[in-house]
Amino acid sequence: MKHSFEKMVSIAAVVATSAIADETFYGIGIAITPAEKGAEVVSVIPGTPAADSKLQKGDVIISVNGNSTYCKKMDVVQNLLRGEKNKPVEIVFINNGDTLETSIRREKLTVKNLNNEGFKRDDLESYASTIQSDKKLVAIMNQGEVIDEDATIETKKVDCIYVDKDVIKKNPNSDAQGKEPEKIKVKGVDRKSISFELESAGEALITVTNSSGIIVSNVRISHAIKGVNRISWDSSNAPADRYVVSVEHNGFTNGKSILLK
Repeated sequence: MKHSFEKMVSIAAVVATSAIADETFYGIGIAITPAEKGAEVVSVIPGTPAADSKLQKGDVIISVNGNSTYCKKMDVVQNLLRGEKNKPVEIVFINNGDTLETSIRREKLTVKNLNNEGFKRDDLESYASTIQSDKKLVAIMNQGEVIDEDATIETKKVDCIYVDKDVIKKNPNSDAQGKEPEKIKVKGVDRKSISFELESAGEALITVTNSSGIIVSNVRISHAIKGVNRISWDSSNAPADRYVVSVEHNGFTNGKSILLK
């Protein structure tokens, strides 16, 4: 009975964090559910930016733009993944025990909730494409899971995912022109120090999180200067692992994934 209960909670979480009401937003195209170390990827939606990335179903996201996802509510993680148009999202995730990172640029996504009563899979796809003729239908989903074209739809309510037809996908690392200057940049990290650059002076919070999502260091600087700052960091007790170093300053956060040997 315990296993069944955990499964129900997991499905409910996907429903809560996948867009159920009709809405349009800038995102990367994944459904997530809570996991022990962060947020597990339930689905990577075809035709979205995430489908062209390293992310796979079953991966566990442990950091988004330098923000740890450990013990975070799924609506908080969702808000980190969504945001400004064309803004790259830096994601650190665990895949089969390996800690990896990827950069995905947000794209405009539209979600339309439909009542499936009376529709077969092919008929539903045709209807869904018609009601949003200015957009391209990329997936039909149920509770965060992409419904395969050959599958029988048993549920009445489904989510139809669309992208704009005129979207031209680009490699997130190749679109350097017109990119907004970073307000925070983590420049260098070793076992003795952390250096970072700020666009303006003020208070800064530096956080180091391990691959399990646990904070191992937390330093607040009251008067960080504009430009390059450097702080001492005693990592003598930190085992070899991949860490996320994030800097929060004036409402902005940026981070960097580093491997300490």
